[in-house]
Amino acid sequence: MSSVKFIHCADLHLGSPFKGIGSRNPELAAALAAATFTAFENIVGLALEQKVDFLLIAGDVFDNADRSLKSRLFFREQLEKLNSEDIKCFIVCGNHDPLSSWSRSVGLPGNTFIFDSAKPQTRIVERGGREIAAVCGMSFGSAKVSANLAAKFKRERLDLPAIALLHANIDNSSEENYAPARLADLEKSNFDYWALGHVHSFAVLKSAFPAVVYPGCPQGTSPRETGIKGCCLVEIKNGSAPEIKDFAVDVIRYAEREISINGVETFEKLFELTNAAGEKLAAENGGRKTVVRLKLSGRGVLNKELRAETAIGELEEHFEREVEAFGEMLFLNRIELATGDDYDLEELTRNSGFIADLTACAGEMTREDMEEIKQAVMQIYKRCRIDAKSFDESALPGIIEDAKRLALDKLLEGGGR
Repeated sequence: MSSVKFIHCADLHLGSPFKGIGSRNPELAAALAAATFTAFENIVGLALEQKVDFLLIAGDVFDNADRSLKSRLFFREQLEKLNSEDIKCFIVCGNHDPLSSWSRSVGLPGNTFIFDSAKPQTRIVERGGREIAAVCGMSFGSAKVSANLAAKFKRERLDLPAIALLHANIDNSSEENYAPARLADLEKSNFDYWALGHVHSFAVLKSAFPAVVYPGCPQGTSPRETGIKGCCLVEIKNGSAPEIKDFAVDVIRYAEREISINGVETFEKLFELTNAAGEKLAAENGGRKTVVRLKLSGRGVLNKELRAETAIGELEEHFEREVEAFGEMLFLNRIELATGDDYDLEELTRNSGFIADLTACAGEMTREDMEEIKQAVMQIYKRCRIDAKSFDESALPGIIEDAKRLALDKLLEGGGR
């Protein structure tokens, strides 16, 4: 069996609008607007540098079906760079860019093949007139695909490295039910490598025989998508397990940092802690612009002032001035407040009265009580249109503790007992 080297990427989301994130900072807004384009340019640069045999894109090239002319022209320009070095590109369409939405007004170069949505197709890749790999793929025909597409894939060539290319949700790996399948469906199809798209975090569901991989998105498009984003460089040698290396190609990174006010008695000390967190982030992200969401937690004497009506807005303004010291690399998304007053729970429990009864009851939950609370939480999920399947029962004790603390904060407001 021959050896082959390729790049696997997915979820480019070219032209993502990044709504609201850069509204307070024109410089950040301009950088965000260019970020998805630059990330894909980095992927193409990596493909040229590594002299790969082909590039795989596992869906969601564009952010939506109504993609801009700028996005389409840019995409063609990048593919032409690969074409000039005889590097093939294979694409399947996903839920954001179904095959039915692709326009022919901007043609793609001859090195590029987009798989059909009627059934899986297999393309043979050649290098120097010699067959080196078989790539099998299937696109989304429309934005909503609930069928198990993976079950339709069949390996056609046993003498070549065989790669399956699909945009899909494997073993409920995300909340959306797009082309759902089980890992077992992929395992029995006998491919060497499953190149998946749809999940925006890098994940190796299985390392070999077959390898099943999500490369994640190359550029985070919201503050929820924290950490390193990139693509995978994959090499399959003579039928052995694939060698998978993840490469960072993102240009802007999102981060979350939690800072506790436990034992913090002055705002000067709090600013020292936030500045230290900023310095560490700037160092960790290697010169990339970083958008940070700060969460203040814990219990302490600063809570009352932090809970004042205008405090968070003023604190955000102060932090934005402080991060100017980091040059053009660090930006504040927002500050979340999860703090409370500091009080002695044991002392409150020993005293008599309603507050003592409340603290005692919170620690004496029966199985029936827990079930009642669970059902109440599920109703909240439903009203907020959150998938109830994502609820983890192990979170119940934490929810109860948070509710107890919140109730005590309100009851003890002003220092009363």
